[in-house]
Amino acid sequence: MDSIHDAASVPAPAPESDLIPTWYHKFREMYISSAGICFLLCGDIHGIAARDVSQLLFLQKSLASKFEIVVYYHRASGICFPLDDVFEGREHGRGSGTSMRARARELLGSAWSLPSDDPYTAALDASGVLSSTDVFQSARTPKQALSLLEHLLRARDLHDPTKDGKERVAVILDCADYLCPPSSKATMSPEALDVLATLQYWGSDPTLMSQGNPVFLLTRRLSDLHEDLRDSDSGYKVIPIDLPDERTRLAYITWYQEHRRQQQLPPLPLVDLTLADIARMTAGIGLHDVEDIFLLGAMEAQEGQGPTGITRELVKSYKDDIITAKYSEIATMLEPLPGGFADLGGMEHVINLTRQNILRPMQEGRTQDVLSRLLLVGPPGTGKTYYVQALAREIGFSALALTMENILDKWVGSSERNLAEFFQFARALAPVLIFLDEADQTELSRRGGSTTGNSTSVNLFSAMLRFAGDPSLRGRVLLVLASNRPDLFDPALLRRMDAIIPVLLADEQGRRRILEKQAQLQGVRMTSDAAQVLVAQTDRYSASDLEALVGESRWQATLRGSSSIERQDAEIACTNLRPVTREMAEWFTLKAIDACNNLRFCPPDYAALWRNRGALQETLKEKEQALSFQAGPRQPRTF
Repeated sequence: MDSIHDAASVPAPAPESDLIPTWYHKFREMYISSAGICFLLCGDIHGIAARDVSQLLFLQKSLASKFEIVVYYHRASGICFPLDDVFEGREHGRGSGTSMRARARELLGSAWSLPSDDPYTAALDASGVLSSTDVFQSARTPKQALSLLEHLLRARDLHDPTKDGKERVAVILDCADYLCPPSSKATMSPEALDVLATLQYWGSDPTLMSQGNPVFLLTRRLSDLHEDLRDSDSGYKVIPIDLPDERTRLAYITWYQEHRRQQQLPPLPLVDLTLADIARMTAGIGLHDVEDIFLLGAMEAQEGQGPTGITRELVKSYKDDIITAKYSEIATMLEPLPGGFADLGGMEHVINLTRQNILRPMQEGRTQDVLSRLLLVGPPGTGKTYYVQALAREIGFSALALTMENILDKWVGSSERNLAEFFQFARALAPVLIFLDEADQTELSRRGGSTTGNSTSVNLFSAMLRFAGDPSLRGRVLLVLASNRPDLFDPALLRRMDAIIPVLLADEQGRRRILEKQAQLQGVRMTSDAAQVLVAQTDRYSASDLEALVGESRWQATLRGSSSIERQDAEIACTNLRPVTREMAEWFTLKAIDACNNLRFCPPDYAALWRNRGALQETLKEKEQALSFQAGPRQPRTF
């Protein structure tokens, strides 16, 4: 591509230069440097690039300012020239009536005809139903379309040998994942293999490279495309089209407001937020979705029901619905606790740490001081999940639960692709809180042994390490893991945790607060005598045990025909219920203290034990012997 090193020969983008998408800059750089002429555009390919111009239209218009022909193919609609109606032959000196379609037909030559690969097409061609002048409409199947497009890409050598003829045609293949999905070549049909082989050849053919006619494959998810086209040596350069960042969203929202004014429409009805607030709150969704929020707010304002216009609640609710609908396969929304930390009981130490090391630094803009990677450890049922839900409310972030059932898949490579897509989505959604419960039971907490032969576990763990160790995410992505077995974690992941915080069983005062809060949540009144009985008899009870105890007490009160828990109800409940993990609670507690990585994060009552590691290890061994079990994974037996 000798002639494309000059930046002036690259398509001049439209619209204005200050609205050029980032992905287009990457394309220009790669094209100018002769890094390649085949590109994979993935991500928000059908979203809005700027103002009212879609990503696809931006690409088409930009290419049309340089190339004589911009041809588009979709498996459902076939080959078309979408800009013929826009330019009407005015560009590049084309005479009136010389459309891109007509110019492409000239390049093919009058003698060229579409190969008939099936009896049905051959019969239509013989009967004259398929017009020789409309060969583009006839090339519907992928194999036929690629054959025609390849002739266009190589037409210079056949029809214009005396002229330069370079940079004449740009080809766009939309929804390329429907042409080459990620299936095994052993199970692909001969026609599907032909399509894959053709696209592979385009990426590595030096003749096409020298002509400088670009080819674009468009797909929403890169993982949906065949791996042979995604390989780094395929010749295809991957260019992500990311969801709009806050600056882009604010520019679009500002333009949208001004556009309404020019159209003599009423301004956006903002109730309890500003345009900047909307830009900040809509992270992780496209500009089409932002426009939908405006339309919903305008409709509510017209109807006059409830808060008339766009509210914070409307933005958050609609955004959560979008995330649930679009990303339910890989992500689950975590519902924040309505009252935040006020809904928690017995967790004052953890709450104070959070305010000092997360909330306050964020409020003061000290991003580098924010604890962004947390591991919550301690006995089961101590309220780790409740804490994360309360944190989501206090910090105002969208909250996602990372569950392995959404990630793991039976197909080779699918689990890795699902996790990569989750992390990519989380980056786009930032600021966001990610929660992984029972992390020690997942492939993300340890690398797996080389003797297991399970490469999936190794790949997933490596991806987790890279994500957890990314410094650019500090203060924007809060990664919170929860476990009662920190000893099962790989040390490499433990080192990436900013804070390993013990969340332990509540003391007497903490248990009283939990019981009072549970009675309130369960809609029942509790007398002071009943509360005293429950507090006195619940040493080493977890928060979930106390929740069950209040439920049992409420049931006993109901049997008496009362709506109030009294002393006798509490006594019967204590007799009826037996905590499942009470005997092991102390062992889980010792494990949590042993894993804690900073004295500041250790509860004050255990500070002395934390300092004396030798005594702590000895106490752990004694406890394990008393429980008659050996900590750690089970070992194989000999027979």
